[in-house]
Amino acid sequence: MKEQLVGTLTIATISVRAGNASASGEVVSDGSVYWATVNGSPQGHAGNFEAAVERLVTLLAMFVRKEGPGWGASVHCHRAGWGVVFGNMAGGGGGGEGLPPCVSRAIGSGPFNKIEHALNAAARALKRCCA
Repeated sequence: MKEQLVGTLTIATISVRAGNASASGEVVSDGSVYWATVNGSPQGHAGNFEAAVERLVTLLAMFVRKEGPGWGASVHCHRAGWGVVFGNMAGGGGGGEGLPPCVSRAIGSGPFNKIEHALNAAARALKRCCA
């Protein structure tokens, strides 16, 4: 039975895909505690947003360890209203035009040739620009 987190607000989401493997996760909060959820199931709480982001990125990386011919990661900060897509599903790059300067600086210029690079950049951007 799946535990439900009632009364929480989604702060950020990350979706990943590599070959046939995919997973989606969220960092949610009730105003005092943060949780990382993967595919709708709570995966533990954290005392702060940054720790919840780290937990989420670590869990998602386990789902897509073996990269297939196509991989991608989509990151959205709901709190600040920005999103970015990485990987060859998105044309092979990270960053992009129209991102807030904080996000562009946090992501850097890559290379984003592996999903773990994209997830690390996503974590940096969320921790610096979405908290």
